[in-house]
Amino acid sequence: MKKKIILASHGRLSEGMLDSVRMIAGDLPYPSTAYCLATGHSPDEFAEEIETEVKMNPDTEFDIAVDLIGASVCTSLLGLTRYPNVHLFTGMNLNMVLSLF
Repeated sequence: MKKKIILASHGRLSEGMLDSVRMIAGDLPYPSTAYCLATGHSPDEFAEEIETEVKMNPDTEFDIAVDLIGASVCTSLLGLTRYPNVHLFTGMNLNMVLSLF
């Protein structure tokens, strides 16, 4: 099964996290994407985008790491766990993300 890592956060935390992982680990073994929630936008926007990708790639495992449990980003992406190939991790930190890779 293929694998993709998705980082999602309030502000640019996930983008910085992915940048730090690349600095430490170099070339990453799995495709990855960072979603950053900007003021005035809804996390449902990227939840819909990710859901489309999940539906189109049932043979890919999606590991999604989010910053805060129970917050809007987490809540929007939680519904994606109804798909058997989606896993959601909360409390994103550098050690966690390195472990996912």
